[in-house]
Amino acid sequence: MKPKRSAPLARHFGYALAALLFCFPPATWADAWQKLAEIPVVGGRNVSAMTDMSPLNEYWPVIRLRQIDGGQYAGQAKLRTGPDTARPLGCRINSTGALPGAYSCNVCLPARAFAPGETVTVRATRTGSEISNSQKDWSNVQVATVFVDGGPWRAEVPVIMDLRDRPDTNGHAKPTIMLHRLGLDNYEGSTNVKIGSGAGSKVSCKIAPAKIYPGTYSCWFRPADFKSPGGIAIVGADIENLETSGRPGGYRQEKIATLSLQGQSWHADIPVIATVGGVAFVPRQDQLRFKFQQTSIHTYEAGLELQIETRTDLMLKCEIAATGVIGGAMSCAVKPASFPSSDRTAKLFVKLKDADLTRSPGPLHHARIATVTLYGKPRQPKGRE
Repeated sequence: MKPKRSAPLARHFGYALAALLFCFPPATWADAWQKLAEIPVVGGRNVSAMTDMSPLNEYWPVIRLRQIDGGQYAGQAKLRTGPDTARPLGCRINSTGALPGAYSCNVCLPARAFAPGETVTVRATRTGSEISNSQKDWSNVQVATVFVDGGPWRAEVPVIMDLRDRPDTNGHAKPTIMLHRLGLDNYEGSTNVKIGSGAGSKVSCKIAPAKIYPGTYSCWFRPADFKSPGGIAIVGADIENLETSGRPGGYRQEKIATLSLQGQSWHADIPVIATVGGVAFVPRQDQLRFKFQQTSIHTYEAGLELQIETRTDLMLKCEIAATGVIGGAMSCAVKPASFPSSDRTAKLFVKLKDADLTRSPGPLHHARIATVTLYGKPRQPKGRE
């Protein structure tokens, strides 16, 4: 009969273990900070008076290069000129070395007489070999910078692109559609495809979800009619209301669908890849910039307002890393630090004290001074944080 006495002891031990787990819950993915955005801090024009950090919405133009044929890539962006802009408006482009090739730029003025303060179109092109399979699969890589010169007024426009292979369907590797995230649950993407000789005069597309995430999937194809096989066409996929909340974890890249092209006697399957997951999404983050302004003799400040899309209450924090262009004590702050899912915007502020400008031999206007990284994680219930 003595062995039966061990049951209450085991039961009490189980209660004690449960109490310990409740008081000290194990670390999970929800406890980890996830990177939401990286925002450059650049130098603005010096002002002697205090500034109110306005305007907070500081979206800068970005040129995104897209493949148009073989090794040719092109893109453009709208740029609002300053009130002190002088003609003629010229540009030059410098490669960052991330993707070698021949880069060029030009500025397109309005058809009517140009006036300072108006918007112009800045175009950039890149010609060279296609991206090879040996290169890393990077997205939003800055491959060049366009410098626009209008007399006293100057501007820098980053040139970015996705470094991914774009082979045709007759090669050993298959083309891939890498989706760009437009919102928390909306994506779009496209790629170039070389049509096979058996395609016939008409080619259609359909998309089959991988059943990982539910959502509204659609595909498109241009052009839909071919007079001669072997041509280059563009095929794309759009996804709306992609539901990822059922799978915990941080950001990850997954195949979420397969796009099929069907011709008369020719067929091709194209995987559709997306970066999904994460606790939140910051739209248009590649266009955000802090612009430092002088608020006292040795102090510079900047602020901006950004959108955050999320379905859960968040804790937010930020970190700042200086580039070494200027010395001093840099700090950043985010408001609110406790971000409810019902909100849509948060404010970020950066400050530089005891600025040492002796490290910079030239003007700081548009020079990159630091990078602010915004982090977020789900807010735990009170008593569990």
